[in-house]
Amino acid sequence: MLPSIPLRAMLVCELLLLLPHAAMAQDPPIASSPLGSEPAVIEYLSNNAPFVVFDIAPRTLAMRAGAKTSRDLALTFVATDALNHVNVFTYVVSKHRGVLPAPTRITCGAKTSGHHQCDVATREALLLLKGEAGLFGLRIEAEGVEGDRSTVRITLPVKAASGKAPTPAVESSQRLSFMLGSY
Repeated sequence: MLPSIPLRAMLVCELLLLLPHAAMAQDPPIASSPLGSEPAVIEYLSNNAPFVVFDIAPRTLAMRAGAKTSRDLALTFVATDALNHVNVFTYVVSKHRGVLPAPTRITCGAKTSGHHQCDVATREALLLLKGEAGLFGLRIEAEGVEGDRSTVRITLPVKAASGKAPTPAVESSQRLSFMLGSY
């Protein structure tokens, strides 16, 4: 019998992490996203729930000066068993100001097993960058029905805006404690 998808994904990731140590020094490094999601980076901080990120689209974001709305992201995931909840927290990483959490939480809701898509709003977090280039991040927390949890971090590059940048609806200089240790 084959192991569950999260276990198989974890085994593949562990194998990919071990390969550079076994390879010669001149070999190129292995990409951090084995599913080919570049330039986005998908990292599993913990992987105990029956949850696997399938894709994120788009994989880069571009700031638009003066934009009132921004394009949302589509997070696609697979639940190999029922989930209690999937929550997504967004943040940005500024070169000059560090990690800036957005004041939003996206609830993807309780999910049955199968393939699911969740729209992730980007506007509030992108406004925190004030038009500069940086990273847009998602911290995804999934919980299975038995209390098992998975935490996944996804980062996407953000291109700087040309022209005047919009001002944020909410200015957040407070860093949330759950973000300090993991980013």
